[in-house]
Amino acid sequence: MKKSIILLAIFFMFNFSTYVAACDKHDDRHFDCFDNDFSIDGIRVNIDDGMIILSNKDDEYETVEFTENYELIVNGDNIDLNRKQQELVEEFYTLSFDLIEEAKKIGLEGAKIGVDGAKLGLTAVANAFRLLSTDYSSDDFERDMERKSEKLEKKAEKLEAKAEKLEVVADHLEDIKDELKEKTPELRDMDWF
Repeated sequence: MKKSIILLAIFFMFNFSTYVAACDKHDDRHFDCFDNDFSIDGIRVNIDDGMIILSNKDDEYETVEFTENYELIVNGDNIDLNRKQQELVEEFYTLSFDLIEEAKKIGLEGAKIGVDGAKLGLTAVANAFRLLSTDYSSDDFERDMERKSEKLEKKAEKLEAKAEKLEVVADHLEDIKDELKEKTPELRDMDWF
């Protein structure tokens, strides 16, 4: 679950960067947030004009680019791909954008749940004042809060299930990257990739 939270945070920050005030640490992985890209564990990721550009944060001249035409460019050189490599590049590219779209949806749903949680807090405060009335007891308060919090909890559980599915996709994407590295000599020496 932590990995899916990390992925959600990354894509949420990428797409809603105006709401991000500072960088954060999760699960011993460090994130830096920028206007048009993000970095994680020393890899800078930039998605620009349909290209996915990965670069070594310590040496930005080391780059791996995936184009919308499913080309692989390593350190500025367009790599001739065999059929298997081409399939892996296409799958990596397509799955990356699928992951981003799903993460956006989950991020928006999470924000809505957060707003609902804030409303629940305000309701609790308002109902606490109602306890001063003789018509509203602590049992009434508890019943109302339980009912409303159960609805919120169900929404959160559905969101968590979606995030867990997203984690499976992220794991598959990592497997594709590993296989591509194994099958592409130009990538093998890149420890950061």
